[in-house]
Amino acid sequence: MKVTEQVSEELRPLIDRFMHNSRTDLDELRRAMSEGDLETVERLGHNAKGAGYGYGFDGLGEIGKRIEQAAKDRRLEEISTEIEKLDEYLNEVTISFVPE
Repeated sequence: MKVTEQVSEELRPLIDRFMHNSRTDLDELRRAMSEGDLETVERLGHNAKGAGYGYGFDGLGEIGKRIEQAAKDRRLEEISTEIEKLDEYLNEVTISFVPE
């Protein structure tokens, strides 16, 4: 899933931390799923949605939105699929910085 996201040049200094936090959230999503903690899964999906869209990572925002909704609807298989898509996304995404 090669994807390039257009991110504001102004955000460049924040991207390393953003990506680190996104990977930490991925680990937390996996932990929450293994424990059946759908409330945490829903919250982390919501956070990924907001952060993704806010930073210009629309793919992350879309995955987060699907995780959040699947957790609300208690669709465990879909959550697991989306978590794997998130892992793939974080490993494959490239960033193109654009001037504001």
